[in-house]
Amino acid sequence: MKFLVDTNVVSEPTKLRPAARVVEWLDRQDPAGLFLPSPVLAEIWDGFYNLPATHPRRPKLEQFARELPVHYRLIDFDARAAHSWGELVNGDGHDLGAMDLLIAAIAHARGFTVTTNDAAPFHRAGLKVFNPFDE
Repeated sequence: MKFLVDTNVVSEPTKLRPAARVVEWLDRQDPAGLFLPSPVLAEIWDGFYNLPATHPRRPKLEQFARELPVHYRLIDFDARAAHSWGELVNGDGHDLGAMDLLIAAIAHARGFTVTTNDAAPFHRAGLKVFNPFDE
């Protein structure tokens, strides 16, 4: 199975008290089946730039953002995803937020399962969803 990993899943291991279920699930996965959509990487960088320059976690977050494409297969929003985006925004995906809609379009275009803790809007859009927080 191919999983498109959402921000709340990929960032869970960086928390002070990460959900053990998520960390264990990530550890059990074949890296070849985990894909990081480029909008998730953008969200991580957004989090980095929203921290004050003096914030003690800023260097760790920068390192995390730089290393993500090394640990996950990065998948970009491409022409196939653009086609799916148009379909979703005019159909069952219309209530997704902007970044989630980009993630949903990538998953829809490639038949991937979205791995997220925010499953409901992706379900409503007709996507396959897995929530490792509930595993």
